[in-house]
Amino acid sequence: MPARNKTLSRRAALKCGLATSFVATFGGVGFLRGAAAAAPIEIRLGSDSPADDTHSRGMVQFGNELTKRSDGRIQVTFFPDAQLGGNEIMINSVKVGALDGVMSNLGVLSAAVPQIEVLELPFLFDDTPHAVRALNGALGDSLKPDIEKGFNCRVVGWGTDGTRLMWNKVRPIRKPEDLAGLKMRVQASRTHQDTYAALGALPTVVPFSELYAALQTGVVDGADVGVVDLLSLKFYQVTKYVSFTKHVSILDAMLISN
Repeated sequence: MPARNKTLSRRAALKCGLATSFVATFGGVGFLRGAAAAAPIEIRLGSDSPADDTHSRGMVQFGNELTKRSDGRIQVTFFPDAQLGGNEIMINSVKVGALDGVMSNLGVLSAAVPQIEVLELPFLFDDTPHAVRALNGALGDSLKPDIEKGFNCRVVGWGTDGTRLMWNKVRPIRKPEDLAGLKMRVQASRTHQDTYAALGALPTVVPFSELYAALQTGVVDGADVGVVDLLSLKFYQVTKYVSFTKHVSILDAMLISN
C-alpha cells in the first residue's frame, strides 16, 4: 500500500466515530468531489471474533459507512476470525502500521498502558450503561492520550461486550470457594490474573482465539467471557456450568493506526 494512500485512509477514518454499541456514527468525510475519480484507498481492519459476532458486524458497518460517505473513495477489507492473528498480534500490527484498524479489548492494551488495569477491577461499575458513560466522559478522555501514544494510533470510539460471566466444565460456581483449584483462562491483564489467584483459582493466560481449543484439550477448565461470545463461539460445547457473576465490564477501543 503506498504511504500516501495509507495516510489518507487513516485521516478519513479518524474523521469518523464508532458508537459504543458498535454501530458507526459519522460526521462528514471531507473529500473534494474531484477526488472521487482517483484510485480507491484500501484499508484493512481485523478482529479475532467470528464473522457473525457483534464485534465483526460493527466493524463491517464501520467499513460500509466509510465507503458510502467517501463516495466509494475508501474501500475496506475486513478480516474476522483472527485471520491476521489474535488480539495481541493485531494491536502490535496497528502499532507498526501493518494493519489499519482493530477493535481491541482494553485489558489487552494494559501491557503498554498500565493504568487501564483499573478497569479490570471486579464490580467497578454498576452496570454496562454506567461503564459506557464513563468511557464516553472524563475517564475515556484521560485514557486516550496514553493509548494513542502507546500504540501509535488514534482511538476513534469505545465499545462493550457487556459483562463477564464465569463458566467452566468442572462444577457450578455459587460462592468464591468454588473457584479453588480451577484453571481459569485469563487475558494478559495483571489485575485479571491477580483477581483469580486471590480467589484460589489457577489463572492461565490464553489468547482469545485459542480459547476453544484450550477448553477442549484441558489446558483450562473455564473462562469468563460474555454471553454473546459464549453463544457465537459455541463455548457451550466444551463447558457445562455458567454463573451470571457479571463481575467485570468487558470494554473495548477502536484503534486506527497513524
